[in-house]
Parts: sequence; structure tokens; C-alpha cells
Amino acid sequence: MVRLFAIVVALGSVLGSCPSCSKPRRPWPPPPVSLVPTRCNEEGEPRIEVANLQRRKTGKPPPLWEYLLDLRVHIGNNEKRWLLVDEKFFPEHVHEVGRLEGDRPDWLTGWTHDSSPWPRADPQVDWTFSGDGLDVTARWLPRGGDQMVTNVRAVTTQDEHRVPVVLMDIIVGNMMATDWVATGGAGTRRSVREEDAVPTFTTVQCIDWLELDPS
Repeated sequence: MVRLFAIVVALGSVLGSCPSCSKPRRPWPPPPVSLVPTRCNEEGEPRIEVANLQRRKTGKPPPLWEYLLDLRVHIGNNEKRWLLVDEKFFPEHVHEVGRLEGDRPDWLTGWTHDSSPWPRADPQVDWTFSGDGLDVTARWLPRGGDQMVTNVRAVTTQDEHRVPVVLMDIIVGNMMATDWVATGGAGTRRSVREEDAVPTFTTVQCIDWLELDPS
């Protein structure tokens, strides 16, 4: 039986209008929007599997489990996709999109032994999408076929060990997210004022859950 997973587009804040603007406020709370995508790992569909896993306890009581994952991903040979891991929401509007570059992120530095070298030898790049009070991280997979997606972070509670994984397309301002950044002429990051946030449109290719039982 195909499991259905509800993606809810959440607005994290209400953007006000300036005195000289007639732009209406976006409704709060927003109505939920449910999608019924194809499940990953079904016959003939994209596949996402855990290839390597490290874990550790972190945080104050109740304790959390933090994971460093390598994922084996297969998508169509001519396809490009965004991979979201351990993300349940995506903003309906964004005011900043940027590629993560430079030093190792703090959360990765804390691991005594990484599952892959840094920087990555492959073209995978993490991006952040900020808007509606959310900061969502997505991994850009610019090629299809079989590939290893390395150094992916996930956090679970002691009682819930399932992590959502999503393959999707992301449109920002009526163009591909990477193109929207490039048209800003500011390198690998583009920002606008929060009141000028641009709409996003997402198409989910497939969704599944990774079972990360720490026992």
C-alpha cells in the first residue's frame, strides 16, 4: 500500500505592509496544503537508501539522537532534483536563498570522524531557503543516475526514529531556484527585503521515511 505523506506549507510570520503599500497581509494561520506524491523506493521509482550511519546522543533531557548519514540515491539519468532530509515544511515565500560555502559547518566539525572528506569531491552543494519564519536546508543534486549523498545531518527523539526524505523541484520567482540566485548578480546568495519575499512553487517527486533505530 502506498503510504501518503502530507506536506504542509507553513508560514512562520506575517509580513506587514508599509504605509505607502497596498500589499495585503498574508493570512495567519495559513490553511494546510496537502500533496499526495509518489513514494520513493517503490518499483520503478527513485530510490533512497542509507549507505552509512553514525550516531550520538546529544542535548539535555529528554535526550536526542544526532546522525551523520551517507545516502545512496538513484534518480533518472537526465533529472536534477533537490533532496530534503529531516525537513517537514517548506516556505511559501522566500526572501533569501544561498549556497553554503567556506568552512566546515559547526555541526559537522563536532564529529570525530566524518563519513566523507570536506569539501566534497562531487558537485553536491547544500543551500538554505529562508522565508516565512523558516530556514530550510536542501541538497542540490545536479545530475541523475546513482550517486552517494554524503554528510547529511538528521536529529530524532529517543522515541521517534523516522526521518522524512523528499526529492522535489523548487521554483523561486517563476524560475529555478539556482537561476533566481544567479540573476541577482551577487554570486552564490541572493536576498531581498522580507516584505518583498518572492513566492515559491514546489513539485514533490517522491517521499519516504528513513528508519534510524539507534538500538
